[in-house]
Parts: sequence; structure tokens; C-alpha cells
Amino acid sequence: MDLSHPERAIVVRIDARIYEIFMRSAAPVSGLKMTSLIGDASYAGVMAALNRLLDAGILLMQRDGVSNMYRPNREHVLWPAIAAAVAAANGAMAELQKRISKLLREHLGAAVAHEVTLAVIGPVARHTGGPDSDLDLLGIFPLHLDPDAIEAYAVTLETRVRRWSGNGCTLKVLDTAQLNDMLTAGDPLLADWREGAVTFHGVDLEKRLAKMAREAAKATPSEA
Repeated sequence: MDLSHPERAIVVRIDARIYEIFMRSAAPVSGLKMTSLIGDASYAGVMAALNRLLDAGILLMQRDGVSNMYRPNREHVLWPAIAAAVAAANGAMAELQKRISKLLREHLGAAVAHEVTLAVIGPVARHTGGPDSDLDLLGIFPLHLDPDAIEAYAVTLETRVRRWSGNGCTLKVLDTAQLNDMLTAGDPLLADWREGAVTFHGVDLEKRLAKMAREAAKATPSEA
């Protein structure tokens, strides 16, 4: 599944983007404007999709000067199903994150899981992934946790995410000491994570790093 655009798993890619755009606004749109809004499709491909949906009655068309303007036909008998499918697809990532967090609590217990930070990183976080992109996760775990428990979670996570979405899942595991070492060394990966990581469980990654930086500054003796 394309985790950046989950709706594409349900309907044809261009159709999915057309539906998504019309869910946000019912305003009439020209073929040229729709191509611009989609961004990664040809004008010919967009026009073919618009006219196919027009023929099916799912879209309506009106003339505005020299332009054909398309808008959704919300009275179509299939529109409720289309709307429900797009809504479900738009909530797919949130549902996936919810399941990942639940699995963490099942493996580690609620108290320990509360200490963990989980964030999406990589192409999916940047919305540049495709259908074959893995779900890359960063996990910051407490220092006292048994590495075997983390490994068991990571193995189960890979299997479950594959079943839930069709995508592979890679969990990059760090403990708090390792994260602190990266911060002290000025590891460039931290800048990438700060810019693109999307925290969905536990303390926000940026807040965690900011707190570590403040604590490090307090622990460093000031020069006379």
C-alpha cells in the first residue's frame, strides 16, 4: 500500500486523487487545474479520468467560457461509498499507528510503553514514498529495558505491519544513552529526524531532544 496516499489501494491512482480533491472542495475544477492539484500526473491522463468519471455520472460538467468545469455529483448512488472509502483511506495511517502503539503496550506493558517514543521517519514521513516503500520507524527506548524484549517487539511488528498494510516495517532502535551520544556528537541524522520525523507515540522527539540538550548544558561547567 502507498502509505503516503492510501486511497490508491482502493481505486485507480488518478481517480483516487480526484476523489480526495473533491472531498476537500465541491468547487468546479477545470482539467488543467485538476492536473496542477494532483501534481504527478499528465494532463492527458487526468482528462481521461475526468471524462471516464463523467461518463459514469460520478462527475458533472459545465461550461465556463472556453473551459469545461468538473464537479462531483453527490446525488450519485455510489457517492456515499466513494466518500466512505476516501475517509477510511485518509484515516489509514492513524489506524496503523494506533495498532503499532497497542502492540507496544501488549509487549512491554503500559507503564514501560509510556516511556517509549515512536516516530515515522523516511519517505513515508516526508510523503515521498510509493507502494513499495517500507514503513520506517524510530524507537527511543528506556535504558533499563531488556534488549530481548525490544527485539521480540520488532520481529512481531514487522509481521503485523506487513499483514495490516502490505508494507515492510523497519524499526530503528535507540536507547536514551545512544540518543544522548548522538546529540553530543552532533550527528547529522538528528537534523534529518527533527525536520521530517512524525512522532505518534510517547514524548515528541523534538521535545525529547530539546530536554536532553538543556540537561547537557546544565551539566557542563561554565568557563570562568
